[in-house]
Amino acid sequence: MGKLYGYARVSTHLQNIDMQVSDLVRVGIERDDIFIDDGISGAKASRPAFDKLLSIVQEGDTIVAWKLDRLGRTVVNLSQLANDLKAKGVYIRTIMDGIDTSTKMGSLLYNLLSTLAEMERDAIMERIEAGKANARKNDVLFGRKILLKKQHVDDAREKLKTMTVKQVADFLKVSEPTLYRALNRYPAG
Repeated sequence: MGKLYGYARVSTHLQNIDMQVSDLVRVGIERDDIFIDDGISGAKASRPAFDKLLSIVQEGDTIVAWKLDRLGRTVVNLSQLANDLKAKGVYIRTIMDGIDTSTKMGSLLYNLLSTLAEMERDAIMERIEAGKANARKNDVLFGRKILLKKQHVDDAREKLKTMTVKQVADFLKVSEPTLYRALNRYPAG
């Protein structure tokens, strides 16, 4: 039997990694054998600690993660990871999902849950896009606050007859690019 390695990841620095690490230690992984990516999305292909872990695992070793979504976000990514590790003779085990790819049932469950994880992520993205579309329909503005309204731009056009763009921008307390964007947003006429 090979060695057990742990992997823990949180996407933002606001999340706490301690629960994952303590559960990995509880299942028998030495603290020095736990690799941690803090503030790194699972959607990223490259994760420094995970990449280091992948470079040292050998045939018979097992990578243990708290949940499947800690290892990756897409079915393609998780499937590729499982295939790459299987080719090396390395297994995946999760604590909360009860997956163990060293068994046939565990491999089946891994593939099923990775598909469901991607479906859930896609559903979340669809809800976000639907929410944005609804907000746009209700005239909710996205992005930076518009600093110059139409009346400011009309005033700026008058001032530009006798002043430079820099002088007008300074007068309005905005940058020159902001003034140019506003002039383009509200064409003369």
